[in-house]
Amino acid sequence: APRRFPVSFDKVFSATRHYIAPCSRKTLATAAVSTPHHHQLLYISNLVAGVSYGVFAGICQVSRRRNAELGLVGVLLFDGHRFCQLLEGPTEALARVRNSIVGDPRHEFMTVLVDRQHSGPATVPRWEAGYCGPDELELFLGADRAGPEQTMTRFRALIARSDLSP
Repeated sequence: APRRFPVSFDKVFSATRHYIAPCSRKTLATAAVSTPHHHQLLYISNLVAGVSYGVFAGICQVSRRRNAELGLVGVLLFDGHRFCQLLEGPTEALARVRNSIVGDPRHEFMTVLVDRQHSGPATVPRWEAGYCGPDELELFLGADRAGPEQTMTRFRALIARSDLSP
């Protein structure tokens, strides 16, 4: 089912009329996600040595609830040692979650791969999590030299190969 936003048609129209020409309600609802208030963050980090990889289930449970409440979508991948997460949504909500992630003692060496305002549609329709192969995240270790578009193309390909659950 399509994701519903807690916004009326009039608010969407008034917030987006200077970005797009008048069009259908469906297009306007999509435009609300695509305005400059849509932020995109992709990072990679390591699980702290000595912390059981079993913490991933708890992280997923809390993240699924919190991200839904804040209107964030994305994908969290775990290879047993590293996390790689894409988060997309309102800038303020994403900043709040980012601060929480930075302060989380279960992971370290957070490297931001993409951090930008995003004008396109969301990469995924909801927040999901899953596992990827042990070498799958290696391709992001040098990704800080790649541009955001190339990095996101790599991540979308990784999502397609990963074992995700909503």
